[in-house]
Amino acid sequence: MAVGFIHGVMNTDNTSLSCETIDFGPCAFMDHFQAAKVFSSIDHNGRYAYANQPMIAHWNLAQFATTLIPILEDEKETAIKKVTDIINRFPQLYLDNWLSIFGKKLGMENPANEDFEFITGFLNILEKAEADFTLTFRTLSIVPARNLQSCHFENFTVSPNLILEWIPTWLERLSKEKASESERLLSMQKVNPTYIPRNHQIEKAIVEGVEGNFDRFNTMVEVLKSPYTQQEGYEKFENTPETNEVVTKTFCGT
Repeated sequence: MAVGFIHGVMNTDNTSLSCETIDFGPCAFMDHFQAAKVFSSIDHNGRYAYANQPMIAHWNLAQFATTLIPILEDEKETAIKKVTDIINRFPQLYLDNWLSIFGKKLGMENPANEDFEFITGFLNILEKAEADFTLTFRTLSIVPARNLQSCHFENFTVSPNLILEWIPTWLERLSKEKASESERLLSMQKVNPTYIPRNHQIEKAIVEGVEGNFDRFNTMVEVLKSPYTQQEGYEKFENTPETNEVVTKTFCGT
């Protein structure tokens, strides 16, 4: 999530206790932030929409817990209570980590519970503005506050004023932080990438690869080794897709 909003089908076999991703399934990185976004061609009801993924992760863990009941305790009811108490800790653990991740993306070192509404409010603004998630956060992390109002947000959002009107509220919140602006920007740049594997570039790499040309694929691999570092000459891997390049669905096997 911290890298650029990857979104995939989180079946139980897509949840790894080792915290190592071994199977994304049909997935994609979102360009414009949409809480209800679904990429999978088989997810007709939006079960695995981005906003539903915390709930699905909780459910996945519950299914795993049920498999452990026979070996945890001699008494089934005792085992059920034990795993239930543990699994019920997930929502708060998730919220704590969510606040930490998004807080750092917005320059907050130790976000509190009361920052939840502030952060979700900003995500709502991104959705209304049809703003590119990655480029918006990256811009906030490289441009000094005095220059933000003159930024060209219109290059990656249809309603730049929504973001510009929000900026003073954000700067007011940041005034509570101890870090200097230069320290804040450096910290934000470490968690807000310039490059993500954008769907339209991946699609082109697949098409070209099938034809025997792996140049784009190999270039993407090299660029994405340093996603937080600006790399001259690779602007095309930063840019949002043109209308005819937008990938709306992904499929198993791709």
